[in-house]
Formats: sequence, structure tokens, C-alpha cells
Amino acid sequence: MRILTVLLMALISTAEIRVKAELKGSKSFICENTAMNQKTLIDGCVWIRHLKNESIKTLHADVSSQQSDFYVEVKNQKIFYYNHRGLLTLKLRDGQKVVLPAGFYVWISEINSNKKNEIGVISPIEKSHILSLASVWESDDKSLKSLLSSYQKAWGSNNEIAADYYKSLVGRHLASIESEKLKKLTQDE
Repeated sequence: MRILTVLLMALISTAEIRVKAELKGSKSFICENTAMNQKTLIDGCVWIRHLKNESIKTLHADVSSQQSDFYVEVKNQKIFYYNHRGLLTLKLRDGQKVVLPAGFYVWISEINSNKKNEIGVISPIEKSHILSLASVWESDDKSLKSLLSSYQKAWGSNNEIAADYYKSLVGRHLASIESEKLKKLTQDE
């Protein structure tokens, strides 16, 4: 038994392994080279494919879903969060909160010298993400096509939603600049 344990440990530490996992009875998939410890994703990816509330931790954020189907992947020293359906909330290590709507993704990286996590722009999910999903799909092609078709129907107007979102961000930024100018003018008088 001891020899079997040693051989298994040696295999785990050196080989690429595909592992299926159950998180709270959810249907999930953890990709190659993944380390998962008490629902903490350290490397690789996880795809939660059910519409129940779920939470996992990553190195840069705590992820909680509300009726969400989502995918998280660690690559190139960044963690990418893709929300397929429902609502995904990320609480970053620096305290920021990011709400990720269905059909959008964002990447988050380490805390920088300003003590803030580096964060990408929330963007509509790109078609290249479909290839990532297909590479980890363990069932038949027909069911994958059906699932992806339902995603694409749901994500149809994401570019319009993103445009409105970016307009509101720019508007808020411009308003804060004007507010700072006004403060400075009143202080100078």
C-alpha cells in the first residue's frame, strides 16, 4: 500500500491530469494542471455548469454566483473570469467589488504598488472562448453545440450593452474631472 501511495504521489506531481470534481454536488470540470484546495483554484480552470449559487476562491478574488454558469481560468499570471449566464460577483483581494453580467469576462492580476489589483476592462465574451470550452467538454458534440447556441442567443446584444456601459464610465470619469477642476477653482479663490 505504501508503494502504491508513493507511486501515485509521483504520478500526480509530474503528469498532466484531467480531473472531474464535484463542488457542492454541482456539475463542474477542472482542466489540466489544476490544483484545487477547499474550493480554491490555484492553477488551470474550472467550469461550473449549473444555475445554482456557487462560490470559489482564486488567488486574486473570491467568486460568488447567483444562478450563474461560469468559467474561471488561470493563464499568463492573470485570472480570467467568464460569466456565461446569471450574475457573477468578484470580491478582489484589495477590497474592490466587480459585478460581471452574463456574456462578459474580465481578467484580474496581482496587487500592484498602489495596493490595488490590476484589472482589465469588462468586455463581451469573444468567440475564441468557445474553443476553450470545447477543449474541456467531456460529452458529445451535439450537446455542446446546443449549449453554445443557447449562450450565443443570450449574448446577442452584449456589444450594445458594453457600449452603454463604456459610455457611462466615460461620463462618470469626465464628471469627476470637472468636479476636481471646480474644487480647485474654489480653493484658489
